Parts: sequence; structure tokens; C-alpha cells
Amino acid sequence: MNTTTNLNHPAVAKRGVRHFSQMAVRAIFVTAVLLCASKNSSAQTTNAYDVAADPANAGAGAPNGLSPGGQNGGFGFAPWTFTVQNTGGAFINGSGPSGDSFDLWNVSASSSTIAVRPFSSPLV
Repeated sequence: MNTTTNLNHPAVAKRGVRHFSQMAVRAIFVTAVLLCASKNSSAQTTNAYDVAADPANAGAGAPNGLSPGGQNGGFGFAPWTFTVQNTGGAFINGSGPSGDSFDLWNVSASSSTIAVRPFSSPLV
């Protein structure tokens, strides 16, 4: 029995085109995924970091443990400065829902506490 395939038959040609199209789509998809992955896989740099539980903040509890400022835990930041107008302050809350936290407080609408902590060097 002769099992040669007639490449001129329309069903065979259609099957070949469909197979080629599927392979081309797969190749384009894989290429796109690889290009996207290579563009998004750059290293990240942490320029500054601090946490309220840092030893530099020890004893800075309520009501005004952080005022007038000067604490400099972590890295990449200049020391804290606080400006308190009327009644207010800043402290480390050691019993927050997520652990230690930096907290500010005021007792009236005419009071304000402004906390400033600049970066120690420009971001590039």
C-alpha cells in the first residue's frame, strides 16, 4: 500500500498552515515574555530605612519621647526635627497593632506637630 501524502490536497495544505501559525504564535509569545522579564529584572536599591523599634529610639515613649528631635536610627536619613505649635508632640508607640510606630499627637484644632526627616543625600 502506497502511503505518500499529496501535498497539493487542500486539507493537507490547510493543516500545514494551521500548524505553522500555532508555532509562530507560540514563538512570538515566548519572545515577548522573555523580553518583558529581562526588562523588569533590575536590581533595586534601598536609599533609606528606619523602623520605630530601632535602638536609637529607645525610651522615646509617650507623650513627648521624640520631641524635640535629633534621633537618627536606620540609615540614609538626617536626624528627626519636630515643630510643635501650641500643644502636641511625637513619640514611639510600643503597643500598636503592627508593633512599634512613630506617632504624632495634638489636643486641639489650633495645635500642630510637624515632623521632618530629610534624606541624608540626594536621590539619583
